Amino acid sequence: MKFLLRLLFFFVLLGALAGFAVFKHPLAVSRFIPSLPSIERMPLNSEASKILKKGTDKLLVPTGRYVMIDDMPLSLRQAVVAIEDERFYQHGGIDFRGIARAAVDNLMSQNFVEGGSTITQQLARNLFLDPDQTVQRKLTEAFLALQLEDYYQNKNKILELYLNTIYYGRNAWGIASAAKIYFGIEDVSSLNASQAAFLAGLPQSPSYYGANLTAAKNRQKMVIDKMKQLGYLEDNFVNQPLQLKP
Repeated sequence: MKFLLRLLFFFVLLGALAGFAVFKHPLAVSRFIPSLPSIERMPLNSEASKILKKGTDKLLVPTGRYVMIDDMPLSLRQAVVAIEDERFYQHGGIDFRGIARAAVDNLMSQNFVEGGSTITQQLARNLFLDPDQTVQRKLTEAFLALQLEDYYQNKNKILELYLNTIYYGRNAWGIASAAKIYFGIEDVSSLNASQAAFLAGLPQSPSYYGANLTAAKNRQKMVIDKMKQLGYLEDNFVNQPLQLKP
C-alpha cells in the first residue's frame, strides 16, 4: 500500500507541475501547498547550521570556507551534474522527464528507489526544509526550486550554493570541508577528476558512504562511468589512486 501511495504521489506531482509548465507561473503550483514567503524571507534550515550572510548570496558553513564556482575544477562540476542531475542546465528547476522516469523505475522495481529531485530541489530542501518524505514537503520543495531558479536566474550560482551547503558525511558541510576531511586538500581547485568523482558520489547517502569507504569507492566508479557516458571523460580515463585520510 505504501508503494502504491508513493507512486500515486509521483503521478500527481507530475500532473501538477505539468500544469505549471502550461501556465508558466508559480501560482499554478502554489494552489497545492500552503502560502510561502519569498525565498529571501524563508527561514534557513537550522539543522544544517547555515547562516545567510546579510547583503550577499554567500552561505557561511561551520566547517569550511565558501568556494566560488570559478574556483572549483570543471571535473567536480561535471561529476555532480552527471550523477545528481544530468539535465541540470536544461530544466527550469524541476525535471519533468526525470520525475516521469523515476515513477517508471519505482513501478518496475515495486519499490521507492528514485525521487527525481533536481539539484535545485535538493538545494531548496537543504536550505529550508526537513527531509521528511511527505507529499506536502515534496510539493513545497518543488515550488521553492522554482523560486530559486527565478531569483538567481543563473545555473552556476545554484550549483555553487549546492556544492557549498551539501553534506558529505564525516561532519563535512560544503565542498571545502569535504576536500580537507577526506583528502587533506586545502585548495578545492586542486582536486583531480578521481577525487571529484569520489566526493560527488557521497551526498546520496553521506553517513553511509562516509563510514564505508569500499561502498564509497564503488559509488565513485558509478560516477566515473556516468561521466564517460555523458562525454565528460574519455573512455580510456584511468581512475587515479585515492589518498584518503583515515
